[in-house]
Amino acid sequence: MKSTQVSVRYARSLFEFAVEQQSLEAVYKDVLLLNNVCRESKDFRLLLKSPIIQTQKKEKIITGLFSKDISELTLSFMILLVRRRREPFIPEIAAEFVEQYQDHMNILPVTVKSATPLTEESRKRIVEIMTNYSRATVDISGTVDPELIGGFVLYWKDKQYDASISHQIERLKRSIAKVNLYIKEF
Repeated sequence: MKSTQVSVRYARSLFEFAVEQQSLEAVYKDVLLLNNVCRESKDFRLLLKSPIIQTQKKEKIITGLFSKDISELTLSFMILLVRRRREPFIPEIAAEFVEQYQDHMNILPVTVKSATPLTEESRKRIVEIMTNYSRATVDISGTVDPELIGGFVLYWKDKQYDASISHQIERLKRSIAKVNLYIKEF
């Protein structure tokens, strides 16, 4: 997801303040929870974006939802966002904070899309190759997509490595389409 300038600035502010307060790990866990809630709950996202619901009502709802599960620092930050009418950006800010944390801790998130579930051996091999490539700790996650027919596609940062059979078939189709069978060759 493309981050806006607002989300980058607020995420950086929260990150720097958490480092200053020596509570980076606690805030990271809070933001992961928040990120998960934003991803899973359409109602929560609609609440954040609603111009009809008043600021005080949003504060009460957010406090009621998160006061027992997150730290005081993170809750205060969320209330600050609501008071400044930046609550529609909370999902983006949470995602950007996670990205900044991973950069700070030298963690490289890698997503593998494959036609069948990865075996433990292939998972270890991918982690080994990506660790040597990036010199970072690799956090691998995987999804299954039968449309790939076979092979896999790796996604990390803004890069992609496509070793799927469907991609090879598509390349073959494009190369055949370039051949003109109607040109006479003497």
